[in-house]
Amino acid sequence: MAGQASRLGAAEVVVGEVQFEMGRWDDAARSASRAIDRDPRHAGAYVLRGMVQEREGGVAAAKSREASLLAAYRSPAAQSVAAE
Repeated sequence: MAGQASRLGAAEVVVGEVQFEMGRWDDAARSASRAIDRDPRHAGAYVLRGMVQEREGGVAAAKSREASLLAAYRSPAAQSVAAE
């Protein structure tokens, strides 16, 4: 099941990247959010969300989320999930 969630998250990122390139920022943001919901460790989803936020002028918010992501990724809980 975890593998399926990861694949679905990756598919959402691809869709979001196309939406971003088409200038559909809201749709791209929703795709990034769905990807994160499906696979919270998918770095591409966070990159996509950051690209949308940066495009919308939310550079400070994007940097804050990036810092949160890095902290969560380095947490002991995340490390134990990665070891599974």
